[in-house]
Amino acid sequence: MSHEPEPTTDWRTVYRTLRGRIERGELSAGDRLPTIAALSARMGITRHGARRALERLRDEGRTQSWQGLGYRVAEPTVDIHLDSFPRWGANAARSGRLGAARMISSRTVRADRELARDMGLKLGARVYLAELVRSADNRPMALSRSHFPIARFNGILDDLSETGSVTRALARHGITDCRRSRTRLEGRMPTAHEALVIGMPRGQPVMVSTGVNTDPDGAVVEVSVSVFRADCVKFEF
Repeated sequence: MSHEPEPTTDWRTVYRTLRGRIERGELSAGDRLPTIAALSARMGITRHGARRALERLRDEGRTQSWQGLGYRVAEPTVDIHLDSFPRWGANAARSGRLGAARMISSRTVRADRELARDMGLKLGARVYLAELVRSADNRPMALSRSHFPIARFNGILDDLSETGSVTRALARHGITDCRRSRTRLEGRMPTAHEALVIGMPRGQPVMVSTGVNTDPDGAVVEVSVSVFRADCVKFEF
């Protein structure tokens, strides 16, 4: 029969030790923390005490716990302002982080019923699709799928690949004043591809933002579907 060792350390001391290492940057965002069993053995604390220390850090937002993967240092969040035309770089900067985007794939696809409705096209119409990974401080936070009408934006995929920016790519086609006409938000579980690209378990939820962007005349220039790590973003209207 196994018995827990007599505790030599209070759980609050363990909690303060780990908190200090996180605050000093000795443990970085995404770093794995010791398991409850390992922490108990290493720090001379009961497993119950080890769990209390880790849960206290999680409740304060300093750590995250993923089922089957233990505890990790939490990622700082990015506040997403759903204003007239949300821009990832500006949102990241407002949150004190360096935002970036890179295109990982592009192709033409046929619009399904929902996309055709959002773009004002016929069901099955062909549209450009670009997938971009959006990161903050070099850590992936979202996978965005940008859809453009082919008839109006010939060559925009090359522009997007070169600039890494939907705003600058549209500007090359004369669209300098873009507006968000409507936004939909939904929560769901990620696909295998989404989880792989943004570096998260499939068992954790994502937030999906679908935005319809128009020119000053009200014509749709882009429909974006962005899949965000739910633990890393907060939406503001």
